Amino acid sequence: MRVLIDECLPIQVRNFFDSHEAVTVAHMGWRSMPDPDLLIAAERNGFDIFLTADAGIPYSHDLAGWHLAVVAVPTNRRKVLEGMSKVLENAVEGARPGEFHIVQVS
Repeated sequence: MRVLIDECLPIQVRNFFDSHEAVTVAHMGWRSMPDPDLLIAAERNGFDIFLTADAGIPYSHDLAGWHLAVVAVPTNRRKVLEGMSKVLENAVEGARPGEFHIVQVS
């Protein structure tokens, strides 16, 4: 599974996904790209998951029929995300094409 990590998240998040290919928006050279263009680029480049802290995406983008799924996390704080790494991994593995999923803090 290919995971694209949004620039609003710490780059260390890519290390949470040992069994998947996880790269950052910065690594792809897509910094500051508007969300619609970023999602299209991710879809065209074969990413399965877009991981972000932007919970507003489903209100401005219809992902129906897309291969890409979007998973939103509740924070961009690295320490909090580190404590949730297994939850994030499960959310990514459970995401289905064209879906938007918000990870809840437990």
